[in-house]
Amino acid sequence: MSPKRRLTAKIGELLLEKHAITKQQLEEALSLQHSRYKGKFLGQILSELGYCNEEEIYSTLAMQLGYPYIKLSNCSIDEEVLALVPQDTSEKLNFIPIDKIGNILTIAMLNPLEKESLKGAEEVSGLKIKIFVTTPSELKKAQRENYGARRI
Repeated sequence: MSPKRRLTAKIGELLLEKHAITKQQLEEALSLQHSRYKGKFLGQILSELGYCNEEEIYSTLAMQLGYPYIKLSNCSIDEEVLALVPQDTSEKLNFIPIDKIGNILTIAMLNPLEKESLKGAEEVSGLKIKIFVTTPSELKKAQRENYGARRI
């Protein structure tokens, strides 16, 4: 599965459009990205500066990449779906299965462009993958609450 980028706008521009940040905040974060925060994603910098929260960043990332965003705290994951992906695989590859219809497994993940995660999800489940984007804290909480209850 090779996801295609559907929008050409940059994440900073999209956050501006959504009024999640100001132009001054964007300029400051971009300046810091080229100096003090080299190697960090713009969204991380904006979050660290307190200019926007992770839900604003990841929902905008989902929109930028053309994937739906999901808030996992609103989901109930069936045990049979969860059993399709071992806990260690879910944690290592940063995704969690959330639904299965026919031969399609729906997963929530942080970055839909991570080919290793997509390949791992397909290989371990033997199913085609449908992707939703979520936040790191939502993913960790869902893994802890769903897999944690299954640990012996």
